[in-house]
Parts: sequence; structure tokens; C-alpha cells
Amino acid sequence: MAVNLGNLDDFLAEEDITFTIGGKQYGVTISAKDMLKFNAIEERTQADKIGAYYLWERACDLVGTTFDQEEMTFKGGLIGKVLKENPKMSYEVLGRLLTSIYLKARWTDDVAKTFAETGDVGKALGVEKVVKALEDNDTSSADSPNPETQPEPGETAGEDSAEK
Repeated sequence: MAVNLGNLDDFLAEEDITFTIGGKQYGVTISAKDMLKFNAIEERTQADKIGAYYLWERACDLVGTTFDQEEMTFKGGLIGKVLKENPKMSYEVLGRLLTSIYLKARWTDDVAKTFAETGDVGKALGVEKVVKALEDNDTSSADSPNPETQPEPGETAGEDSAEK
């Protein structure tokens, strides 16, 4: 039986990411091709091989910008345009913008927005909530099983192996 998915144009946003710097609004749509490339690189990259500017590099790939880590320069695309039109933009704002783009692609819109607003990756990813939940469910409570008092495999609780 065939399934009609409806009009998928309804899911297309004019722009995936929008922001304002220097009173001017900027926006960009990340193409499916760029997202597929991003995901392939993410899957292949080992965590211990990630350098200091890895996130910036991946974000630039998504918005048509070339980032030269040796020269610390950006050419073309959204980031090149933003820097050219806002030469006094701070390093902090640049970092927030690039990291937010990366977080949108890697996680969700909400994570990217929270990071852009707070500059706190832990807060954006909800790490504080996870830590609080772990603290609230402290495993050292009396109700938690103690591995030292658990029966050995093949034994039942309360049975002493010497009585066998």
C-alpha cells in the first residue's frame, strides 16, 4: 500500500539559522548535501583526533565558508560575509555563532539557541539536569543492592554455600 507523505514543502524553512549582528539580519539554509557530508565526517572522526577548532571547521563547512586554521582566516560563505560587514565583531561573538551552528547540526535547534543565549555548552546540552537527576537518584542509598552481599551465581539469597 502506498503512503502519501503530503506536501513536504511545508517543512522547508526560508532559513535554518537566523541571527542579527550590527543591526543586520543574516540567515542561511543548510543543504541536505552539506548535512550528509557533516554527518559522514562526524561518524569518521575519533574523539581523540579533534583539535581546538574542529567545531569551527565543521560549522564553516555547513555555511559555505572556508576556514584556514593556520592563518585563522575565513573566506566566503556566511561567516566571510558577516566578518567583512562587521569588522569589529568580537572573538566571543564569532565563537558563539560558529558553535551554535555546529550544535544545531549535531543536536537540535533548542540546544543551539540555548548556547547562543547563554554561551554555556553544559546548560545547552542539559548536563545540569542530568547531574541533578543523578544526584537525586544517589546509588549509595540503603535501598541500593550491595555487590558484596549479593549471592554468587547459582546460589539463592539467604543460602550459605557451606551448608550445601
